[in-house]
Parts: sequence; C-alpha cells; structure tokens
Amino acid sequence: MSFFLPSHRASVLLPFKLKEDLQRYQHDWYIRKKEGQETRLYVPLSKEERKKSKRRKDKRYKLKLKDKKKEIDKDFFGEGCYFCGNPEFLVRHRKDGKCHNPFSRMSFKKYKKEIATKKYVKLCSFCHRGCHWCMKFFKMDWKDIVRKQRRGLKRSKKNE
Repeated sequence: MSFFLPSHRASVLLPFKLKEDLQRYQHDWYIRKKEGQETRLYVPLSKEERKKSKRRKDKRYKLKLKDKKKEIDKDFFGEGCYFCGNPEFLVRHRKDGKCHNPFSRMSFKKYKKEIATKKYVKLCSFCHRGCHWCMKFFKMDWKDIVRKQRRGLKRSKKNE
C-alpha cells in the first residue's frame, strides 16, 4: 500500500518520519473534509495580505530585472554617453529615431535581444535632445549626426 503526498510543499510542511503519523494525518484530513471543516493546517491569507505580498514580490522582481538590465547596458554601451562621455542621466536612443516599446515593460530576454540588434546607443539627456532636434529640423539621419559630431570634435581639438 503506497501513500501519496499531495505536493512537494506537503513534504516540507508535513515531515512525517513514521508511516503511522502519515496515516493518522491522512485519516484526520479525510474526516475533516467529509464533515466540511477547514482542511488546511496553515491560516489562509486575507485578500489584502495576498495583494501586499504580491506587490512586494513584484517590486523585488522589478528591481532585480532593472539591475540585470543595467549590467547589460554596461556590457553593450559602456559607462557614459556616446558623444560626450557623461555618465549621468543616460537614456537609450534608437539610431533611426523611430518609436519603440518601453524598455521598462520588456522581459529580460526580449530586452537583451532588442539591445543586441545594435539599433540603440546610450546618450546623456542633453545629447539626446540635440540628436532629436537635428533629426526633426534638419532631417538628418544617425550617420549624418555622427559625422557632424566627429568633424566638430576634430576642429575643436585643432583650435586648442
């Protein structure tokens, strides 16, 4: 005669060393079930407690995901802005200027896949604003902006 433990969780909650204890528990559980009584050994959480627990777990997961994304950014983009090297207020810019899905909503795998396409670059907020301004008013694409920026850097180095 074999005995079935309902799940792996039951073996953690109910570590029966003796077969007789397990049989006694199963018999008592069956009686409680038959009489319509509560069969759980632990107190069930209220609706508000479940919501709080879920929020805490979601928050922990999002923070962990955010840290993983930062590590990916460091590997792909480096520490600073593509143009000026500023390490503060960095944003991801799509090189073709098109809209994209928000990175905060992407799963880790999708984010990693999207970044690996090399369609993005990290810019500080000032350079990002300037980049979009050039794209909008001068109808420049990414290659033109990079060319102008590098040409401007060469001139400024000659003047020094």
